[in-house]
Amino acid sequence: MTPDALVEELKKRRVSLTAHGDEIKFSAPKGAVDAVLRRAMQANKQALFAYARATDAPHVAARPSKKFSLSVPRPALAPLIDPDWRPNHSFLQWVERDKGYLLDQLQIAKVFERAEGAHMWTSEGAQILDCLSQYGSLPFGHNPPEIWDALEECRASGRPAFSANGLSDAAGALAARLIGLWPEAGFDGVVFTNSGAESLEAAIKLARAATGRAALLSAKGGFHGLTIGALGVAGSDSYREGFAVPVDPRDRVPYGDVEALEAAFEAEPRRFAALMLEPLQGEAGIIDPPAGYLARARELCDAHGTLLVLDEVQSGLGRTGEMFASQYHGVIPDIMTLAKALGGGVMPVGATLYNARARSEAFGLRHSSTFAGGALAASAGLAALDYLTEDNCALLAHVRKTGAFLRARLEALQSRFPDFITGLSGRGMMQGIRLDFASLHEKPGLLGLVTQQNLTIHLVVSHLLNKGGVRLAPSFSAGDVLRIQPPLTVREDELEPLFAALEATLGALRAGDTGEVLAHLIGVEDRAPSEAKPPVTGPRPTIEARPAQAGEGRFAFVVHPLDIADFARLDPGLGGVEHGKLAGLVDRLSHFIDPFPIERLEIAGSGGARAYGELILVPHTPDVLMRMPAAKAEEEFGLAVDVAHERGARVVGLGGFSSIVTRGGMGLIAPKRPSLTSGNAYTSIIAAQAIEAGMARRGQALAQTRVAILGAAGMVGRATALLAAQKAGHIALVGNPNRVEAVRERGLAVAVELVRGMRAFAALEAPAPGSVASALSTMAELSDAAAAIALEEAGRIAIAPPLTQATKAAHAIILATNSTERFLTPAHVRQGALVCDVSRPFNVHPDVITERPDVEVIEGGLVKPREGLKGPTLAGPDDTHIFACAAETMLWSLEGAYARVHPLGCMEPARLLELSRIGQKHGFDLAMVPMIEE
Repeated sequence: MTPDALVEELKKRRVSLTAHGDEIKFSAPKGAVDAVLRRAMQANKQALFAYARATDAPHVAARPSKKFSLSVPRPALAPLIDPDWRPNHSFLQWVERDKGYLLDQLQIAKVFERAEGAHMWTSEGAQILDCLSQYGSLPFGHNPPEIWDALEECRASGRPAFSANGLSDAAGALAARLIGLWPEAGFDGVVFTNSGAESLEAAIKLARAATGRAALLSAKGGFHGLTIGALGVAGSDSYREGFAVPVDPRDRVPYGDVEALEAAFEAEPRRFAALMLEPLQGEAGIIDPPAGYLARARELCDAHGTLLVLDEVQSGLGRTGEMFASQYHGVIPDIMTLAKALGGGVMPVGATLYNARARSEAFGLRHSSTFAGGALAASAGLAALDYLTEDNCALLAHVRKTGAFLRARLEALQSRFPDFITGLSGRGMMQGIRLDFASLHEKPGLLGLVTQQNLTIHLVVSHLLNKGGVRLAPSFSAGDVLRIQPPLTVREDELEPLFAALEATLGALRAGDTGEVLAHLIGVEDRAPSEAKPPVTGPRPTIEARPAQAGEGRFAFVVHPLDIADFARLDPGLGGVEHGKLAGLVDRLSHFIDPFPIERLEIAGSGGARAYGELILVPHTPDVLMRMPAAKAEEEFGLAVDVAHERGARVVGLGGFSSIVTRGGMGLIAPKRPSLTSGNAYTSIIAAQAIEAGMARRGQALAQTRVAILGAAGMVGRATALLAAQKAGHIALVGNPNRVEAVRERGLAVAVELVRGMRAFAALEAPAPGSVASALSTMAELSDAAAAIALEEAGRIAIAPPLTQATKAAHAIILATNSTERFLTPAHVRQGALVCDVSRPFNVHPDVITERPDVEVIEGGLVKPREGLKGPTLAGPDDTHIFACAAETMLWSLEGAYARVHPLGCMEPARLLELSRIGQKHGFDLAMVPMIEE
């Protein structure tokens, strides 16, 4: 009974299955499970386990599968970082384990031992120009003595740090100074806070208490902090996801869109307590509002009794060259939030300023904060305002002049790199560079791959830091904007490293010089730019999914690199890099790269049949996959299947080790996923055909042929043995030579299964005279187990013989193991033998090719479609050959026989015969490709 038929029978008898860890349990009406059904269930335990687990699968939700990729169904609590990561610093271990993973892997996380002014020094002694300034919180650079002096004076004075219900001279003085910075605004009160987010929370409470309304109107892309209240008016869904923050679509309008703003007020004139805007959006990508936008917002608020809240946490206190960015537009808010620069770069200080319209007893009597407005914070704030305003606000004039210089140099850079820099925005010491990496999509190798995953901006930041000595950060809501926010005090000459670093990084990207862009991650010092020309072929990310066409089969095939050298072969910029260092680089990056489509394929069959498919890349080598925990490997390949499904595939084939590490694909079965095939059935068919063709060329009868199957316990090995046994006179089932007892026990189980398969085969097709299967036909009275022993005693099969003994006696050797080693040496092979290596990576040692010209070594599992294949070559070794596992996926798609596909179908004689006929029908021929040692 086939697995599919068994499942249908269980449904019919109302038998329910439940997977418990590695065990499977069932419940059924009395008498529903008889002895025959029990035996069938035992024989198909693995298939039933996968079925039970799939039907009891946890809820999945469509969300980004990792931080930098497209949305595919994934368990809602699946980790976004490598669960095997072991942080090497206590801060990463206990404080920033999640975000720190990206920063650590890309060498952005540094230990800074000293900082002064616009510079920081790492623990390795490298001097870094800080153009981030803690997101604008360091107006005077690091450790300004004026602020520290004020704090020392406060400590020496003996004044209480906190004095609840007392009168704080320092806090009162700071409030008066803040209101005096913009007398025309008419601010009537100050609420002290500890951060920008708290300032925004206070603004929300002020607005609601003063107006009696609850709704808050804000702009898409806006960022106002990460507390729950602030998230309620944030414009980015990515920050709200998972925190159950209520959002009403009526309360969001596009930033800068006057018509949308007018429509929101007209729809419900008395709905909003406040309109909350940034006069210069920061996290969204340093976005300037269009002329007249803020003025119209002010008019609408006045007309509808709504308070205008302007968030100046990033843009305020000199950052743009004016005291407040709002002053550029001549717009006065009812409420203004401040923080960051107010602490002078030393203390966390925030404040919310408001006018008489926003004042209410409801707020004043019920809002408080334990630490806000303490003596230290107020002292830092007063010193910061002194610094900003001394010499008739000379620092603001400096910011305007240096900001103009910065913009001019950035414009010159844009003129040299118009393909990468698509826009500049902001002013003063708050500017943004909008980058476009679209040209990198066509770059072969890693640059194309990481660009597809939206990782390039982070690699740019890493390169600027490690190679250019400049510290920047992206705007996380935008993802394509570099924020430039150096200290307000930075000099023009101090900015020169910024321009040089940007020039070098963009130049390396334009050249497609992966080795230079990633040199610091590889561990290569002082590397000269690559002069190698990109290859004319290579993996290029598929960007757009192709709509289904009438009468067209749809498939996908999952692939992965066969070894670490594949990355160097696919990317000329990595040529010459030591494999150990290259492996370290791939290990750093592969955890951020989700499976994704890299090639399109089209295949034609007989009778006008045609199919379209895509190759889905999982960026892990066999060594890495074999070390992965099983659950993690299945998750990686499950994502690949989901990506394929999202893009229209009706059947998905599992190439390379994807079948091995997912229990033949059974670990990937889940509701609503496409049909899956390991490709093992057609691989076995082609391997068996290779034996027959090789012996025919030698003029040797198959009945006198001894065949050794290495990896006989695996799916391909077992199926190849079954097919070979129909014509060959002797089969050796070779297992792991390092575990003799276990191998013998497993070998017996394989032999019994082989007997069972041969008997099922005999009902469909008569075995060849002199074959192992014909010898079995004389043992009808014996049980499967007894017949296996009898065949061994008769010299027809060898069960788990020693490796050398089996291979030295074999005329034909089939290698179908999951080993990543090239272990078959010249000493293992008899004179004139045929060696067919189905394994990837190969198991044949190069010396067999170079030292044994008498031995024919072929790359097993290859077919050549008569109609040809339209598309690149990763479905096979070259333009004209296809891996048999990929070919099987294409054949099912050409037939449109999706319902007949099953991962474990390769041991079913009926399926093997059917697939063989389908291959012949559509012109898929055996390819005997000699193995050539490169």
